[in-house]
Amino acid sequence: ALCDSDQDVRHQAAVAFQTLYKLCGSEAVDAVVPVLLDQVSDDTSGNHEKALFGLCQVLKLRSKELLPEIVPRLLATPMSRPHINALGTIAEVTGSSLHLLASKILPVLTSELVRTDALAKDDDADARELNKALEACVLKIVSAVEESGIQWFAVEMLKECNSE
Repeated sequence: ALCDSDQDVRHQAAVAFQTLYKLCGSEAVDAVVPVLLDQVSDDTSGNHEKALFGLCQVLKLRSKELLPEIVPRLLATPMSRPHINALGTIAEVTGSSLHLLASKILPVLTSELVRTDALAKDDDADARELNKALEACVLKIVSAVEESGIQWFAVEMLKECNSE
């Protein structure tokens, strides 16, 4: 139901997931989130966008608890375009807690930007496309961080600037 074509159904499924999470904890995450992530990772299927929307609905309700489970799966390197797009999209709904994972997100995005930039300079068209997607993802993440997390996020960004 989290991937249903009807937005109201997806929202109600997210509310049901929240109840399930309260009762079962990480077992609910282990049962539902991997299926959504598999569908999000497969941008050739028609369910990609619906699964991403379902994942966002779940994250709107439980971002602090679920982001630490989901973000590392999306940050597997080399990052794929579906994962880059998913990270940017979920950033838009998790701005209140996204800064808590800045120390995990920023190093990977920085190294991926450096990697794809170097490949793009060698006239690799796929690398150029990935690099553009990464830049868009970074902009979405930076824009999504709420005021309460800006200082924390900025410190992590400065660490990355110094390391790269």
